[in-house]
Amino acid sequence: MSTVLFSISKLATLILFPLPLILLLLLIAGGKLKRWKEKFSIWIPVVILWIFSTSTVSQKLVQSLEIYYPPVTLDRVPKADVILVLGGMVSTLSKHDEPVELYNTAERLTETVRLYRAQKAPKILFSGGSGNLFYQEVPESEPAGRFLRQMGIPDSSLILESKSRNTSENVAYTLELLRERGWKSVILVTSSFHMKRSVEIFQGKGIQLIPYPTDFRAQKAVLTLDNFFPSTFCLENSTISIKEWIGILVYKIRHS
Repeated sequence: MSTVLFSISKLATLILFPLPLILLLLLIAGGKLKRWKEKFSIWIPVVILWIFSTSTVSQKLVQSLEIYYPPVTLDRVPKADVILVLGGMVSTLSKHDEPVELYNTAERLTETVRLYRAQKAPKILFSGGSGNLFYQEVPESEPAGRFLRQMGIPDSSLILESKSRNTSENVAYTLELLRERGWKSVILVTSSFHMKRSVEIFQGKGIQLIPYPTDFRAQKAVLTLDNFFPSTFCLENSTISIKEWIGILVYKIRHS
């Protein structure tokens, strides 16, 4: 009986969660329209959104980025002058100062702590201001620095860069700090899906870069409801993957 109830609860999410529910309602509404042109004007965008919200497609997209930088074990990471972690894992909009609110990219910070404790570098450079178009009061480096201190990282080992708003500015501002201090070797910590673009922007800047990807989203190829039905998690993976490929393309065009 418990198996039956479990199955029912899982299937119920297909009609109770907002994303699949709205898409199903739109498909039904489109079917009630009289003209085929009107039907397809509803069905086509709904089907496209449905497809990108399944793991079948979102996994292909995210793996197309993660394949470039597979996981690296700590023992294979050489020592460097500094650990550079790119922002994008800490909320600057949380109503509460404590505890520090981390996104699902939190491994960027937690793996940075592991690298530091393994004595891979004596310094941590966090790069991240505010990527919010309208709210610039709190840079991401502020709560990130607070979190790192709570994890036992001393102030003497922390450098916080608070002006950058995107990946290009991450690189520009951190390069200034690296050159000021004469640091030549950098362990770069960011999400695996973001590593390809980050490395390409850093290339040719006279820095020995040691990529240390985190936050892997590739999943085992097993049968789940997400293979066929839309979920917000899969839609998020598709969205960030498309964003990264657009960013890579734009960078190549601008520097070709």
